[in-house]
Amino acid sequence: YEGICNVFDGIWFEFNDEKSISFNPFVLYDFDRNNGKLSLLKSTALLSLIKLLWKGPGGIFSEIEIATIEKMIDAYYFSETSTYCFNSFYEFVFDDTKFQINPEINFPLTEFKYVLEPYYKGGKYETLLNAPETLNLLEQRLIIFETGKIKDSKLFPAIACLIMDTISVKLNNLPGVRKQILQDESWKALANPQLEPYFLELVKTIRKLNGELIFVTQEIDDLISSTVIKNAIINNCGTKIILSQNQFQKRFDTIQAILGLTDHEKALTFSLNKAKSDNSKDILVSFSNGPASVYTIRLSPVEYLICTSRQEEKAAIKLVANHFNKTYYEAIKFIVEHLSPHINSVKQKAEQRGEKLNYYQAVQKVIQQF
Repeated sequence: YEGICNVFDGIWFEFNDEKSISFNPFVLYDFDRNNGKLSLLKSTALLSLIKLLWKGPGGIFSEIEIATIEKMIDAYYFSETSTYCFNSFYEFVFDDTKFQINPEINFPLTEFKYVLEPYYKGGKYETLLNAPETLNLLEQRLIIFETGKIKDSKLFPAIACLIMDTISVKLNNLPGVRKQILQDESWKALANPQLEPYFLELVKTIRKLNGELIFVTQEIDDLISSTVIKNAIINNCGTKIILSQNQFQKRFDTIQAILGLTDHEKALTFSLNKAKSDNSKDILVSFSNGPASVYTIRLSPVEYLICTSRQEEKAAIKLVANHFNKTYYEAIKFIVEHLSPHINSVKQKAEQRGEKLNYYQAVQKVIQQF
């Protein structure tokens, strides 16, 4: 995705333990209210977030605990609050003059306060939920959230929830623009029981918002590890795109059953990429309301360099961009239109001498001639 992000002037957000980003999921937009009440999507998102902060992804909640959190959220937004953020929510909930819990119910308020305190001002994670202003991504064509480095962090479920809430802002605006959410190998967030209600609601409403969800996986187990994936996403999936599954032939019956593929579609899947003499790839596209078809994808040299994941090729593009003072996309076009013959020639001459140059090394030698 790095090349695509560079070409389309996208924004790349990367998370790690030392570097994080500030959100403010408590800010409300016009679409977050419905007849004076919080929309179901917003209230579900906030409920999921607070549950995650309190007990984590595996937390078990009583009906009283869930109902109490819901009352906290509703009361907070009916109060007179000048600035919506976690700090003001925290202050409201633990101020007896503003909010009180029925003393007859068994709600562990002291524990609740203690666990949420790190996210309040002065705490370890004070910036996470108290951004002075929300991320304005409405005019950005492409936004990438890279969460691979924190997927095992205790903050990951909360950050995943915050990302989806931020995306909801974009979905609920720009009514005439088609919006896409692509989740690539981000199944850990989907498998989170506290996030399931939010994703279920999103799956139901995204088409009404002129949007679509795209889920990508390379592992069979991802498809069967979560009820929200099996029962909501797959059942509501209008189009399935399947690559070659030759390595999964012994387990394909499981895949076939989960995806609801016919025997004909199974046969088509095993025909993919047979007798290939070029770099093209076959895919099977299975439509819920029509017959499946096999398509062949061939990338042009420019498209290939945009999408490449090889480090030596991406480094070579950046080298050309810096050397000739070009943008990433201009560097790709310059390589294809002017440098490719020279790159191939340099690599061939090196092979004749018994040497082996990778793509980056060959480009290094070529640009020295310009």
